Amino acid sequence: MQYKTHLSTSLVVALGAVFPDIDEPYSWIGSRTRGISDLIKGFFGHRGLTHSLMGLFIVFLTMILIMWLALRLLAL
Repeated sequence: MQYKTHLSTSLVVALGAVFPDIDEPYSWIGSRTRGISDLIKGFFGHRGLTHSLMGLFIVFLTMILIMWLALRLLAL
């Protein structure tokens, strides 16, 4: 693997590890995305969509998009 692949994979893994807690406003990612975190918790509750199979699929697609964008930016 090249350094670009290591960098983008590390970014995706790190975001994937903290993303499910976006529905908790006092978590690390929830406190940094406070408005979005409040909306997600209001609509789906804690451990709702972000802790389900549908949430996993949405996170998977989001991480693939982020990885693709990171690789494109690093290729410039």
